[in-house]
Amino acid sequence: MTDGKFVTRDICIQVYCECNLPSDLDGAWWDSSAGNVQFTHTTKQLDGWSFTVYTQSLSAFTCVESVDNILLFKSNNEANTFGALYYGFLCMVYTNITPSSFRYYLQAVRVFIEDEEPNEASKQRVKMMVKENALEPYDVNVICNPVNGPSLEEYHVLVKQGRQSTLNQYLPDILLGVFSYSVNDGDSSYCTDGSLWDSCTNKTSINLNYTLCSTVMFGSAIGHVYSVTYVLQDSTYYATVINSDGQDTLFTCLAVVSSGGKIVMSTNQGSCEKGQTPFSRTSNQESVLITLSQYAFNSDNSDLSSDTDINILALIVGLFAALVFLIVALSAFLLYRKCFRRRSHIHHVHRRVIPGLVYPKKITLAGTLF
Repeated sequence: MTDGKFVTRDICIQVYCECNLPSDLDGAWWDSSAGNVQFTHTTKQLDGWSFTVYTQSLSAFTCVESVDNILLFKSNNEANTFGALYYGFLCMVYTNITPSSFRYYLQAVRVFIEDEEPNEASKQRVKMMVKENALEPYDVNVICNPVNGPSLEEYHVLVKQGRQSTLNQYLPDILLGVFSYSVNDGDSSYCTDGSLWDSCTNKTSINLNYTLCSTVMFGSAIGHVYSVTYVLQDSTYYATVINSDGQDTLFTCLAVVSSGGKIVMSTNQGSCEKGQTPFSRTSNQESVLITLSQYAFNSDNSDLSSDTDINILALIVGLFAALVFLIVALSAFLLYRKCFRRRSHIHHVHRRVIPGLVYPKKITLAGTLF
């Protein structure tokens, strides 16, 4: 039976002890949760995810297992907790959106990873496993199957550094348009006297007119952010945008819903917060509430983009040209009808006035004798 055991062991090693990172997942990336991270495809190592567990840092991980769209990362070092050594496991269930972007969920129970004041930000979905149990083979079905997994809005995103302009992902339909907007940070309201939000000219990005309202939004110094991805939970959209500057704050999550004829949303820096709703600010002190109203075009709005002006002018010229064509066509038709009737009238008059010339009468000489 020795041969049988070796065969079983070979199969076990082949199934459990491999990690195949996606070919795109290499080099420097921006992570909506962890910030700057680095994947090394040859060593299957991930640097940049840093968790502090009772003053001890777990900052380097190696991929030890992959099954379908699941990647299992194990910390390179242990954390000593109450006399026991623990490894940290990150179970990433990912969707490859583009060659330069991923959306993923961490499959683990949320735990506090810091020994300071606990709050929502200090909770992370990390699987802590005592060293004696953190041995090969790693069973993804066991480690990545928490009782209370992430909700739909708890996704994170990865974007290849410097490639945010190439993502070309549409915003959700609810955000496509030209709007005025107002902002409330819990203490004050801004952009109430004039503002312009344009996500119609380019459906993959949001452009804000800082001339009308100078409040910096989404961490962008120039008021321009790109769409990364979104999900829909019931009637609420959770959309992630990344600013074009490549500077902090990079990512912002928008929880968006239509309400009372307007569009309302809350923001959260980085990834979406668990339980985030469009009507309430999150635990992040930078979170704001935004209300969008459909933009009304009028003569007072002189700060519209040139693209918008050109489109409106082209529409007016097109309508005018169509009107002129209709007028000319109608005039030609009426002139034709008038001319036709005149020719018909002349023809009948000729038949009545000199019918003999056309149809001569037969002459009979009565009483003629030979």
